[in-house]
Amino acid sequence: MSTPSATLPRGRPARLFCGRVLPAALTAFVTLALVACSSGAQPRRIDFSAETPVPEQLSYQLTDRSGQSYGTAVLSTRQDGSDLALEQAYQGPDGTTDRSVVRVDPGSMAPKSSVRDITVGGRKRHITTTYQDGTAAALYESGATSTTHTVTVTSATYDNQESFWLWRRLPLEAGAEYTYATVVVDTQSGAINRPVATVRVTGVDELKVGDQTIRAWRLVFDSAGVRNTVWLRDGAAHEMVRYELASGLIYELAPSGG
Repeated sequence: MSTPSATLPRGRPARLFCGRVLPAALTAFVTLALVACSSGAQPRRIDFSAETPVPEQLSYQLTDRSGQSYGTAVLSTRQDGSDLALEQAYQGPDGTTDRSVVRVDPGSMAPKSSVRDITVGGRKRHITTTYQDGTAAALYESGATSTTHTVTVTSATYDNQESFWLWRRLPLEAGAEYTYATVVVDTQSGAINRPVATVRVTGVDELKVGDQTIRAWRLVFDSAGVRNTVWLRDGAAHEMVRYELASGLIYELAPSGG
């Protein structure tokens, strides 16, 4: 999954990268805030159950725990030839923008490519990641800087930027647990990592969203002491209703978003 320079309150970590805290001003949107360090768990290919709704567009408000606004996010899904195109578009109150598009196989969710464009304080960064022959290669471009980094991948590896869609296709039942690897490209340097993520389905809650009460599955992510929680609507589409990062950033489905 991204936080603009003004997104997180001062004093709160924007992202943990192998135990190192990166300032919010340098990280753009930390969409998933996964820790890019191995947890020791063994990733396994996921047998998905639900289908990905196409086309679809969901809008989210970004706030901290006090309710202060930190911008908006729009998640869009469309067909692109034989692939699915999964897009995230973020707008921060300070003009920060972060847009990514991941192209994946509709059945296996195996990533084929991803493109990400970030603008923070006038500085632009462009990241292109391609997947071929068991390797993910990330080309990072910012100003005069251009670097390429690679990492090996397996059938149990997914692109970090597709995670919001991947979670919605998991078979959801209390106690279920899934372990897989994600490709994460650092937005400052272009360094590429393949952390292991573990997802546990821990129950069902009723959430108040606007004037609606929504019944939603609760999924918890634990990695190196960092815990994030996502709630997916209890229904065929499993829309993401709420996402809470350990940093304090919260995504909440906008009333018109689903």
